[in-house]
Amino acid sequence: MGTLSNRAKERLKLLAGLLRAKGQKFTMPRDQFYDEVQALVKALPQQRQLELKDLVDWLEDYQEAERSLQPESPSSSGRRAPKAKPLPPKL
Repeated sequence: MGTLSNRAKERLKLLAGLLRAKGQKFTMPRDQFYDEVQALVKALPQQRQLELKDLVDWLEDYQEAERSLQPESPSSSGRRAPKAKPLPPKL
């Protein structure tokens, strides 16, 4: 069905998760996953497609908000992480 952007792939993974929660099984080979998920959704009634799109939109927004609230990692700030202290000897 063509080349998909990384965002499109992530959205299809979220969509597949929602469908799995309702009992849908995905047994296709990995290289067919995105095409099969798209075909499955296209076969659904339009109202259900819209409901799923709204849920995926919400999940995507939620994940973005969650990422923005997480503290900056040491590697992204240019600082080195502190060295881990050795564990005490076992008695």
